[in-house]
Amino acid sequence: MGRTKSQSGNPVASIDSLAVLPFVNASDDPNAEYLSEGITQGLISTISQLPNLRVVSLMSAYRYKGKPVDPPAVARELKVDAILTGRMTQRAGVIAITAELIDAAHDRELWGKEYQRTLGDLHTLQSEITQDITENLRLKLSSAQRTLIAQHPTENSEAYQLYLHGRFYWNRRTPGDVSKAIDFFQHTIEKDPNFALAYSGLADSYFSLARNSAVLSPKEAGAKARQAAEKAVELDPALAEAHASLGLVLQVFDWDFPRAEREFRRAIELNPAYPYTYHWYSELLWAVGRDDDSITEVRKAVELAPFTPVVRYNLGSALMFAGHLSESEREFDKALEFDPNFGLVHYGLAQVYLHQQKLDQAVSEMEKMVHSYPESSYYRGFLGYTLAKAGRTEKARKILAELTEEAKTKYVSWLGIPYIYAGLGEQDHSFAALDLAYQQGDTRLDELRALVERDTFWRTDARCAELLKKIGLPPLS
Repeated sequence: MGRTKSQSGNPVASIDSLAVLPFVNASDDPNAEYLSEGITQGLISTISQLPNLRVVSLMSAYRYKGKPVDPPAVARELKVDAILTGRMTQRAGVIAITAELIDAAHDRELWGKEYQRTLGDLHTLQSEITQDITENLRLKLSSAQRTLIAQHPTENSEAYQLYLHGRFYWNRRTPGDVSKAIDFFQHTIEKDPNFALAYSGLADSYFSLARNSAVLSPKEAGAKARQAAEKAVELDPALAEAHASLGLVLQVFDWDFPRAEREFRRAIELNPAYPYTYHWYSELLWAVGRDDDSITEVRKAVELAPFTPVVRYNLGSALMFAGHLSESEREFDKALEFDPNFGLVHYGLAQVYLHQQKLDQAVSEMEKMVHSYPESSYYRGFLGYTLAKAGRTEKARKILAELTEEAKTKYVSWLGIPYIYAGLGEQDHSFAALDLAYQQGDTRLDELRALVERDTFWRTDARCAELLKKIGLPPLS
């Protein structure tokens, strides 16, 4: 039986939550994929401003991309009342979009409409669709809320398309894709120097390169990320993404945990539906030893983005640092179910297995991690640590020799090296390398307290307490 259509003027069922599924790129050109994804993300950002309506993030809805959609089944899985679907075609500079809002419980269309716009009008389209949805859901908006929804992030259509390209690549998180994202965000800013979201995207990208791939030194990446995040806040003090990006910079590059927390809290005030704020805020909380608060915050991110691998990974990390190893392992496994190619999970699983003394499994997971991020000297160092803990000292020393040799000619994260020394039982060398990591401003030193909380090799040495104090982390309990 086909989907029923609602009658105009009939009362609309109570809709408290909505999933915007990835709009289908029905064009002949696969290069238009950034447009369909960008339109979806833009709609989520704008619809999230509506009162009393929970909106599921794009990355959670992304698992349905390219698959037949059964609205009631999708709604049950995402725990929402309604589904917004759409199709997009692009030909000769003209975009045609068909959007449909479905009451999932009854599998009936609440509203549907076709739009046809030039690429030059793309930046206004998400506001128009959101206004149509608002009217059909009978939502009562204040004048301030109406003004907010009607706003466009930029009036420059070319800049907006470049920005969509940037977020398209940033969402993929690989070093190569993040580098492409940086190029697009920089081109965006050239077209519109007042586009706050582009600066936020630039800050997030420099963080990603410094943290996971470690291809930029902390000082270089930090200076660029800080400048971009501060500019975003300056241009739009009411932009949640800007405050979240600044909080990230303050935590990871400046180790200013109190100011970072204030920025994360401000971002949540401005947009409670932006999942990455809770995600990053949770990382700060476990870094400073507030494990229960960390789990609470990351669960909010999971509620908004239940099928986003990086969010599930962070829940697994928060549970691990709180000592809930079995639950942590289950969350890491879920993240891999959602995306078998999401490499970061292997780092989390390796840490769980180390705590459980499953040393061969820890080595196996770190080998997968290094395969996913071959550019990262930090992950290679952590692999050396797991090898040393597993008694494979010859291989561990081989990695140690490679990293110390590479450090003579290029940037190498010194934080991986003290781990190898720790695995080998060489305490003085380990702390000497830790001091070099501190001098570098290594972007993972904010994690140090959580990582050594249950490690007697470091925590019983007075030099550990001194280093935590210099970083600005609370003393170990």
